[in-house]
Amino acid sequence: MMTFSLNDIYSSIDRVADKIPIENLSSRTRFAEHKSIYKDRGEFYQFREYDPEMGDLVSDIEWRKIGPDGKLYVRVGIPPKEFDGVILADLSLSMTFRVDHQNKERMLLEAIGDIGLTCVRGQDPLGLMGFAGDIIFDEEPRMGSDYVDYLIEQVYRFFEKIISDDKDNLNKNKTDFVKAFKIFYERYSNKQCFLVVISDFVGAEELLRSQILKDVASQHEVVFLFLDDPEEFNIGWVPGFIRTEDMETGKKKVVSMNQLRRENALSRLKRKQMRNTIQSMGIDSMVLEYGKGFQRLYRAFDARHESLRK
Repeated sequence: MMTFSLNDIYSSIDRVADKIPIENLSSRTRFAEHKSIYKDRGEFYQFREYDPEMGDLVSDIEWRKIGPDGKLYVRVGIPPKEFDGVILADLSLSMTFRVDHQNKERMLLEAIGDIGLTCVRGQDPLGLMGFAGDIIFDEEPRMGSDYVDYLIEQVYRFFEKIISDDKDNLNKNKTDFVKAFKIFYERYSNKQCFLVVISDFVGAEELLRSQILKDVASQHEVVFLFLDDPEEFNIGWVPGFIRTEDMETGKKKVVSMNQLRRENALSRLKRKQMRNTIQSMGIDSMVLEYGKGFQRLYRAFDARHESLRK
């Protein structure tokens, strides 16, 4: 069974909303209004002086608003958003690896909520695609806090079901990152999105070698959030050995402490190499640890904002 409730997640997200400057965080992820110089394009923003060099037409002039010095003015509007936010969430077996702690599931749910609140404050739509061997959820971008709560509940109920039942349905298929990215690319081929990929990225090596990752990164703004549970290698103690299981397939195995330490070090080395690879593609990334996720998320977006500003 789940060791935390939906209300625990909602309460955690509410506390975050009271602490962080979400309006600033919104702009840091390119969720923001995009000003237009064209008349009647979107919501009214301001009046400014008529300037044909900026593309203003005579028909754009607000003739009822002529200054005392004879200056002419045009209306500046704010058009609809150019960017949708989309979360690509890993719902594979490795995300339920620590059944007794369930740290990764909670980090995933809280990250969805934190990003969702950012979108709500900036009046930006947020969508969700959950995947494992195939697409499990495909929720189109919409606005509103109720919709964010709905997305969180859908993912929570999914984890609740696979933990209470057996995991055979997920065991049959490994996580297919390439397929998920291809479906996302086809679905949003006519848009530019802010794509946040949340996963432990176990089994993502093929994605790094694929053309689809380069295609997505060339069209959309992409950020990878690595979920890191330091406790996931401490399962089932037996004298001198650890009884554990493969995070991707669920197969049981017994390994020595030294072997487990080597596997742990190797997995972290692979993650470091993966982050270097995606950075060369223009993809930002950050590692979220249980209990430190919000702080790291905030610091990472803050540094990202400074980088984009410069």
